[in-house]
Amino acid sequence: MESLTRLVTVIEGYKAWDRPGEFFATISSDPSLDELGRVQLQRLWEFACDSDLWKHEDLSACAADANARIAIGFPWLSVSARAQIINGAAYQWR
Repeated sequence: MESLTRLVTVIEGYKAWDRPGEFFATISSDPSLDELGRVQLQRLWEFACDSDLWKHEDLSACAADANARIAIGFPWLSVSARAQIINGAAYQWR
């Protein structure tokens, strides 16, 4: 559980939204993450960037759908971390 708690903290700590393309690389390279945290991040990122979540033209509708699905699939993720992940994924689809 400590790995997931640390992952949530790292995700919540991303502040460089002037460089949204660096979101995943920055999070995944954080030295405080262990192997389990990195594996969970990869699963979460792939899920969040799945094309099925971003198929609508209305980006806010896509984000709402992603939020609902991520909340179910990754219940340990905080609301704030979920918002960060969704924001990062949304930039991938812009």
